[in-house]
Amino acid sequence: MSGAPQATPASDPTKDAKVVAWIEANVGGKVERIEQQPRWRGGWWVDVARDTEVLNLYVREERNEPFPPWPLEHEAGALQILERHGVPVPHIYGIIDDPHATVMDNLAGDFDFANVSEAERVAVLEDFAEAVARQHAIPPEELAAQGVMKMPETAEEISLGCFKTCEAMYLAGKKIPEPRIEFLRQWIYRNVPRHRDKISVLSVDSGQFLFKDGKVTGLYDFEYACLGDPMIDIAFIPLRLSMYNAGDVTPFFRRYSEITGETYELDVLAFHAVWWGLCTPFILTGGMHSPTSQATYFEYVGWYVGSIISQLEVLGDAKGLDLSHDVAIPEAQPSRWAKIFDVMAGKVPAEVPDEPYAVTEQRKFLELARRMDAWRALEDDYIGKVSQLTGQQAATWLEADAALEEFVLAAGPERDDELIRLLHRWAVTQAKVLLPGLAHMPMFDKHWPRLSRLVAASNPS
Repeated sequence: MSGAPQATPASDPTKDAKVVAWIEANVGGKVERIEQQPRWRGGWWVDVARDTEVLNLYVREERNEPFPPWPLEHEAGALQILERHGVPVPHIYGIIDDPHATVMDNLAGDFDFANVSEAERVAVLEDFAEAVARQHAIPPEELAAQGVMKMPETAEEISLGCFKTCEAMYLAGKKIPEPRIEFLRQWIYRNVPRHRDKISVLSVDSGQFLFKDGKVTGLYDFEYACLGDPMIDIAFIPLRLSMYNAGDVTPFFRRYSEITGETYELDVLAFHAVWWGLCTPFILTGGMHSPTSQATYFEYVGWYVGSIISQLEVLGDAKGLDLSHDVAIPEAQPSRWAKIFDVMAGKVPAEVPDEPYAVTEQRKFLELARRMDAWRALEDDYIGKVSQLTGQQAATWLEADAALEEFVLAAGPERDDELIRLLHRWAVTQAKVLLPGLAHMPMFDKHWPRLSRLVAASNPS
């Protein structure tokens, strides 16, 4: 939403003109600058001179994807209520019909902690805890009464948030076996917390905010906002902030507990971290099994594999399992015609800063295809282990996935540890061979958080 604009030519002058016309008619003033954000999703930075001030706006277009399953109006309605209750969020000016896009304040600040002092890091984490506590204190009845969100009633509804909405997308898009997803899905339904009854306003995709000079300037990304257990938000924050070099997030956990009186339960946090993390492969399944020409497939692969690793490691941590990243990588064996990748690489423009996203996408697609060719025998070890576990001799990865899914669905919780290790090893191997340089795998970084340690360090002694 914020950050330094990157210079790039507007790809659609017609859209630019419509955005300018809407802003000048509905926000007022004169647009002095409009710059398209160079990314996979449509967005613009817009500066508007109005009276004696200059408004810095951000315009975010609807995704060209089937997720999230709610329109932009869902997020806008949530942000407007949060703002009324003093939660720092971008002000919403309205929604443009064509292109369908939300017009909001462009928040100042940064999301990355890489270059901040230790004192500022702690101050920001504590300020963020105060903002989240304020968000969670909003009466949920207000959002339910306005039709923005549905009030949960059962233990499953309180604990699962938007899980079933994302699950429905998975079931509709699934065309081939998904043993990794099915294992986690089955685990979730077996382990729903039945004792949690507090209901709060959630972002769900939590941990996204900007900060400046030691203070949070605003929370953002409420596309999946719903009502449910506040621990849903808390559980994912360590994983999210690890991607932004936030380091030890104990200051956040302690301050939030001081304000709210919450005592953290490892099993509850692990449950919520797993179900929300599983929603990523849920919503990607349709695009991976039946991709269109618009699919950013290499990103889907990275998100899918990374999510599987992350959720299995959350489970392993909660169960006391030691899951190693040390896997044996087989030798690359390029196929007979692999030189075609060198030829095609020469046809892609040399990498330059702020290049069009489409060029970056071509380069990454090509590199992923090269690695898929060179390590096409990667699955042999996996196929062998699945055949040994299930007693069904598989000849292909698809046959192995089918056999393993059947096994997973029939297995009881006594097989969990064994399955966690098998599925984790497969995902780590995929990530270490296919994805370096193409997708960030924060779980391989030394600062990757463990919920067990955070709970031990943050609960009152």
